[in-house]
Amino acid sequence: MQHITEDIQAVYEAPSSILPSDLGLVCPAFVRTAARSFAADPCAVQQARTFASNVLSRWEITDRLDELLLCISELATNALCHASATADAHFLLCLTHLSGHQAVRIEVHDRSERLPVMKHRSRLDEQGRGLFLVEQLSERWGVEPRAGGKSVWTELQTQPAAKQQGSSQC
Repeated sequence: MQHITEDIQAVYEAPSSILPSDLGLVCPAFVRTAARSFAADPCAVQQARTFASNVLSRWEITDRLDELLLCISELATNALCHASATADAHFLLCLTHLSGHQAVRIEVHDRSERLPVMKHRSRLDEQGRGLFLVEQLSERWGVEPRAGGKSVWTELQTQPAAKQQGSSQC
């Protein structure tokens, strides 16, 4: 098994700018970001989940871990299904944690310019519920067209590790 530092390709921390007062910010905010590219391969979704699990563990984010990983699975699966027809098929998973906002942002970038559309499915449909699940689990989600593709993103509120353990420290 690879050591976590070998698995994380890009991680950095930087002070954030002043945050909106409606977020109830008490502690200074820091941005942490990790990103990794995955080839269009049947194992890519599991690899993305493992990468994210390692990063979130390193950041001590355990609150809503299953929901975060499910959103990653759904967005990565969509990228594989809809962008794998391109010549250089891969997707990029970016995780961002803004501790002052107490949220994790998940972004999946792919080379398909086709924007996702949430469709209403019947009880008998076997697929097509991924964006519905993402919408239900997250505080917000969206799509950003980009040159040569798009980014599908979602944000989930999380609790800091100290609050999860009942501590009142900042």
